[in-house]
Amino acid sequence: MKAKKSPWSRIALYLFVFVICVVILYPYFVMFTTAAKSNDEMYAIGGSLLPSVWQWSNFIDIWREAPVFKYLLNSIVVAGGATFLAILCGIPAAYALSRMRFKGKGIFMGAVIMSQMFSPVVLLVGIYRLMTAMHLTNSLIGLILLNAAFNQAFAIWLLRGTFTSISSEMEQAAKIDGCGTVQALMRVLLPGAAPRQIAVVTSFLDDYIFPAILHDAADVFSRQGYSTAVYATENQVSMEREILLRLLEEPVGGLLVEGSKTALPTPNADLYQRLFQTGTPIVFLHGAYAGLERVPCVADDNYGGGYQLARYLAGQGHREIAGIFKSDDVQGPQRYHGAVSALRDAGLSIRDGRFAWYDTEDRRHLLENRDRRLLADFLQKRMPRQ
Repeated sequence: MKAKKSPWSRIALYLFVFVICVVILYPYFVMFTTAAKSNDEMYAIGGSLLPSVWQWSNFIDIWREAPVFKYLLNSIVVAGGATFLAILCGIPAAYALSRMRFKGKGIFMGAVIMSQMFSPVVLLVGIYRLMTAMHLTNSLIGLILLNAAFNQAFAIWLLRGTFTSISSEMEQAAKIDGCGTVQALMRVLLPGAAPRQIAVVTSFLDDYIFPAILHDAADVFSRQGYSTAVYATENQVSMEREILLRLLEEPVGGLLVEGSKTALPTPNADLYQRLFQTGTPIVFLHGAYAGLERVPCVADDNYGGGYQLARYLAGQGHREIAGIFKSDDVQGPQRYHGAVSALRDAGLSIRDGRFAWYDTEDRRHLLENRDRRLLADFLQKRMPRQ
C-alpha cells in the first residue's frame, strides 16, 4: 500500500513551481512594463520598474509608425517556407539512411551530425558572397534557403528516427502488393509518421465487460502498428474534459471514447469539435451524445435487448414486470423504452412505480459502501407481495 504523501511536500512543490514560473516570466513582465513607458522614462538612469504614467498609446503607435504586420507576415513566410523545404529535402535522405544499405553510410551519418557543430558565423563571409552572386541578398527566398540549409541536418536526423520506428513489414507488404519504393514511401512511411497511438477513453476500467473489449481493441491496434493509451473518466464530465484537453495538447492517431453521462447534454461538445478540426478520427462506444450523432458509434441494440427481455418474461406468464435502469447514460433510457414497448405490445399494464432509476453517484455509493438499501426498498415498496 502506498504511503500517503505529506501536505507539506505538496506545498513545497507548488512553491518551487511558483518560483520557477516567476523567474521565467519576469523578463516578459519587464518587456511589457518598458513598452508602456515614455522615451524619457525608458532611458532614465535609476528608473523604476513600473512606469509613472502608463503610455497605452505606445501599443497603437507601433502599428501606425512601423510596418509590424509586414514583419510578422515575412516571419511566417520564411518559417513556413524553410520548414517545407527542409522536410522536402530531408525525406529522401532520411529514407535512405533508415532503409537502405550502401557504402559510406556511417561516414555520411557522421557528417550530418558534425555539420551541426559549425556556427553560422564561421560561414558568414562565404554565405554573403554566394548570396550576392545569386542575387538573393535582401530577399525572402534567400532567407528561406539559408534557414532550410542550416536545419537540414536536424530534419534528416529526426525523420530518420521516425522512419526507423515504423515496422519494415508494412513497407514490404506494400511492395508485395505492387508498390514501388516511392509509392511505399508515400503510402506507408509518410502516413505512418503521424501519431501512432490510439487513445481509449472509458467510464470505468473495472466494468464487467470492458477489460475484454480493451484487450481485443488493443490487439487490433497493435497489429496495425498502433499503441494504446487508456484513460478513465469515472463517468464524470469534468474528468472527460481534462482528458480531451490533454489529447488536444498531445495529439493521437485516433480516439475511441465511451462518453460520460451520454443521456444528458454534454458541455464538452466544443472539445470534440476541436478534435474534429485537427483531423483526429473519433468513434463512440456504447452511445453518442445528442448533437454529435454524425460521429460513428459502436453500440449494442439496447432497445432490442430491453424489448426481448420483457417479452420473454411476459411469455413465461409473468404479469407484474419491473425494471431498474441507469438514468444518466443513454443505454438506460433505450433499454427502458424497449421494455415498456414490449409490455405495451403484450397488452400488459405499464406502472411507473414498478420502474426505478439510479445514476453514477448512486452506483458509486452502492459499490463503495456495499449499500443494498436501493434494491431492498425497491422490492419492499415498489414490488409488494400479492
